[in-house]
Amino acid sequence: MSQISAPLSQGVGYGVVIGIGLTFAAGMILITKALKKTVGEDNSNAETFIVANRNVGTGLVASAVVSRINMASVAPSGMVLAVPP
Repeated sequence: MSQISAPLSQGVGYGVVIGIGLTFAAGMILITKALKKTVGEDNSNAETFIVANRNVGTGLVASAVVSRINMASVAPSGMVLAVPP
């Protein structure tokens, strides 16, 4: 078998990954600041961030809670049925 050498060293690979991550983070920070300045969108607390500054009615919240409870109870039983004896 022939061995294939790595095209980049480990340090360069880490530098690329960290560089892309920092670039993405800086871009998101700039976009958030631009939205706050131009549109007045302020995502300073978690609740506002989750619902994207929209008014969410009680019915939608209740349906989300029921859906999560239903998925939490149905998913384990489906896994049990999927495992062969």
